[in-house]
Amino acid sequence: MKEGSKNPCGLTLPRLPGYAPRVTGYWIPKGEHEKSFTLAKRMVEAITDFSWLSRGDRVLVKLALNSGNPYPRTTDPWLLDSMLKMLREKGARVVVGDSGGCGNVRWAPSEKRGATRELAEKAGLLPVIIQNGAVPVFFEEQEYDSFLETLPSGAHHWKKPMRITSAVEGADHIIYVPRISSHILADFTAGLKVGLPRDTAFKLATQTLVGTSKLLRETGMGITELRDAVTTPAGTTIAGIYELEKGSFRTSVINAVEAATQAAERVAKKFESEH
Repeated sequence: MKEGSKNPCGLTLPRLPGYAPRVTGYWIPKGEHEKSFTLAKRMVEAITDFSWLSRGDRVLVKLALNSGNPYPRTTDPWLLDSMLKMLREKGARVVVGDSGGCGNVRWAPSEKRGATRELAEKAGLLPVIIQNGAVPVFFEEQEYDSFLETLPSGAHHWKKPMRITSAVEGADHIIYVPRISSHILADFTAGLKVGLPRDTAFKLATQTLVGTSKLLRETGMGITELRDAVTTPAGTTIAGIYELEKGSFRTSVINAVEAATQAAERVAKKFESEH
């Protein structure tokens, strides 16, 4: 999107100085990547020369840890291990962390349920962090009142401040080590509304349905369980779910199924009477 152009919210978006994203990728037989630190290093160095990093800089590595399920539902331990080795070579001081999805972790003044530390152990990420001499930081383990309230600088659509972890304080750089995932809730028309080209919106919607059905078949998880596993506190998924629930989405779906069933029964009775 060009500087000064309007986004779907009607806001004029400034261009971030020096922002020039790059994408790289490699194909390798399954299982062989875990033996190749060189491959990971080559991928990362294809998009950055680390000129922004000085020895002694403090780096926060942000995981994707909604659940304790293994990769690809959470960050790849191999990629995390490789990234931490690269940062250690550069002399960085590294902390690694996240906060689990609200379906697994909820720490509030009135409730404490689940622990991201346990999810990290289960997903095979905590041992990687410790082996590389990094400091694990799980956001809910800090005091509830330690979270920071902030708003983005420049144009934005947030009406209330966002709560973010105080782990960002003192960090010179933040590196995201994400996952590629499918969200359960997808809609072709909504894709068009937020500005995606028709072909792109169609591909994203259909691939989301394919990916979700595959996960349901392969994991044996229920729909609610899978939804909770990919829902981050204050994230995009829960924001969408909230709007659906506010509009009585669940009731509408039940009513639609009931109406379709009744129509099918009427058609069946008519067919039987005519034959």
